[in-house]
Amino acid sequence: MDNSDIIESTRVTELEGEEWPCFVFPDHHVPPGMIEPRPHKHALPVLFLERHKFEWRSRDALNDFDPCETRTFDATRTGRDREQAFKEALEYHDLDHYYKLVCGIQAAQEMAKDNAIFVDDSDDNDDGNLHKRSKHTSLQGDSDDEVMITSVTKKKRPYSSAFKRPGPPTPSPTPNKKVKASSKKVLASSLPFGEDDSDVDLPHSSTFTPTPTRKSAPKPAVSTWKPSGNLPKIDPNDYVARKQLELLRTKKGDGKSPPPEKPKALEPVKDPLKVNIYVGAEKKLFILDRTLIQKHPSIMKHITGDNKNGFEIQNAVFKKLNPTAFESIVTWLNTADYAPRLIEGDHPHLEGVKSTGQFEEAADAASVLWNIAHKLELTDLQELIYRKIEVQTPLAANSLLLMTRMVFWNSPTDAKIDEKMRKMLRLDVATRLHEILDEEPLLFNRVVKSDVELANYIWAYQVEHPWEEPPEHLSEDDGDDAEDDDE
Repeated sequence: MDNSDIIESTRVTELEGEEWPCFVFPDHHVPPGMIEPRPHKHALPVLFLERHKFEWRSRDALNDFDPCETRTFDATRTGRDREQAFKEALEYHDLDHYYKLVCGIQAAQEMAKDNAIFVDDSDDNDDGNLHKRSKHTSLQGDSDDEVMITSVTKKKRPYSSAFKRPGPPTPSPTPNKKVKASSKKVLASSLPFGEDDSDVDLPHSSTFTPTPTRKSAPKPAVSTWKPSGNLPKIDPNDYVARKQLELLRTKKGDGKSPPPEKPKALEPVKDPLKVNIYVGAEKKLFILDRTLIQKHPSIMKHITGDNKNGFEIQNAVFKKLNPTAFESIVTWLNTADYAPRLIEGDHPHLEGVKSTGQFEEAADAASVLWNIAHKLELTDLQELIYRKIEVQTPLAANSLLLMTRMVFWNSPTDAKIDEKMRKMLRLDVATRLHEILDEEPLLFNRVVKSDVELANYIWAYQVEHPWEEPPEHLSEDDGDDAEDDDE
């Protein structure tokens, strides 16, 4: 049973007889010791919001979460917790947020166990006015006579030096030798411990060993290396290396990239294929494609208008949804076509939503790839492209080559391929990608999951559709020989 469609999503299930929101975790992301053993192979680990505890649930017990549904909560503590849990569910956090949250909770629990110190209760009783417990136990029978019995107790074991409280030092013991009494009387109040310590041997150089001094660590040698300023030598025929270097410079910003353009003020459109969305008290305008919003029925029912005057969505729906649904629409739209500045305007809830078109060349290439994949009806590849572009992995250059090879693999007649593109197709990028993943085990996480799926999908597609070499043309020598024969 494939559970990929519900993993890393917010769902609703039953907890203690009440409906409770939860987040479905992947099996390998649950911290050890945070959940009991799996009851059966079809169970999925879920994290209950606000409670922050894991339990196993089957797929049938996980229902869809409807943000527009009206719910009532009791005035009890459980009702308040459920209300906070549903508010947290409306924020639609991703796996990284909940994974850091549970790891922090686990670290705090382990720290609390390590720092636990057990102190005897009698040690904390410093008040002199409190009566000390008597070592005698009173036994009273039927008569008025009381019998006093001395309790037999063992000698207390002294505390370790680590548990002793700071205070004055313990006085030195008096040596067993006769000392002449001094004629001068010293007041007892002037002595620190109420006794004469004039006979105590004071320490001198022969009674103690000096502490060895530690030598200071040698200072690290100062390197005389200085950057030469020379650029790395790249083969002019290595198209992939030059493109990766250009993308890296554009990402770091070496002054060659153009400054970002300021968003222009938008005006509402009367296009039946567009929807004008007004958000916030200032009614900031956003223009979205209507076909994309149709995939969200909870938003679609709030659209008003007609083909003549255009369609619009007022701010009422986003006040109720705490613009999470709108943010998901904008994120999906930005990742769908992989083009920069698809959405213009400002919104406080969209500060973390960055445009995925950071590299113009990669954006144009991915847009062309998606159009060709749509033309060839490669639906599986389109879904992989969506997920790949959405996560923005560090292996973006390799994945771009993988998608290029997949789209043009067995369709040389359906697309125009120049000589540079043919060189890219000759590279075994899928093999190199798996080598990188083997060298860096830390890359096996959610960020590069789409890269692994993409490489496996391409390998399977290559086996089913082997490469068809185009017919080779005659060389110039063969052509000359044919002309000579005609003559």
